[in-house]
Amino acid sequence: MGLDMVGDADALRELLDLAAQGLDRDIPGIAQCLQQGDARGANQLLHAIKGFVPIFCAAPVVQHVTRVELLSKTADADEVAAAYADLAPVLSQLLCEIRSHLETTATPGANDNTG
Repeated sequence: MGLDMVGDADALRELLDLAAQGLDRDIPGIAQCLQQGDARGANQLLHAIKGFVPIFCAAPVVQHVTRVELLSKTADADEVAAAYADLAPVLSQLLCEIRSHLETTATPGANDNTG
């Protein structure tokens, strides 16, 4: 997806920041749900991720997220956990890439609280 679809660089940065916050929270949240046997809770978090990955990711990542999210609707937590074990590193890599992009494109003075 190009900037023409998002709006401008500021809009893209805002979307990436929201995605990073969501991944930061949801990657461990999914694992915790699955450790507790809560496939439904994992599904809710995976569904949110499935909503934004098409904006930032290539088709194979989107398909991987979609597969695991769909599985989490019908399978038990152990089966979803096995599938998520393959997906979690992909999501972690995405989070690292988003953070790296945000750091390299930081607006000068954005962290300056001197006003």
